[in-house]
Amino acid sequence: MRSEFLSVLDLSNCYWLNAEPLFNVILGVSSFLKSLSVQGTKLSSYHIAEILKRGHALSELSLTLHSRDSSFWIEVLKEDEYFETEIDLNSCVFFELQEKLNKLSYVALHGDCLVMFTAFLW
Repeated sequence: MRSEFLSVLDLSNCYWLNAEPLFNVILGVSSFLKSLSVQGTKLSSYHIAEILKRGHALSELSLTLHSRDSSFWIEVLKEDEYFETEIDLNSCVFFELQEKLNKLSYVALHGDCLVMFTAFLW
């Protein structure tokens, strides 16, 4: 199959597939994709960020953000003297991809972490 003919890829809820092979398949076609659905997969925030960097035509994205995903934050969260967690939204793995995120006309976020949703949409 020639990847330039593939514009929509829906891998929703393919939770049984290992992240690395799935990631490599998506990277192989990412420059042609207009729509990508990967919610319910084992892909991490790092994987999604790398796909976004290469997805020049991507306008629709559906993904899952999990609080257990340590690749979401570039820097480790710090606790202040009152033991409150300090969150710097600029340290999100997606922060440098604002131009790519602004090109998305449709985003469906799934998951369990409101802070991550806020940082992603920031």
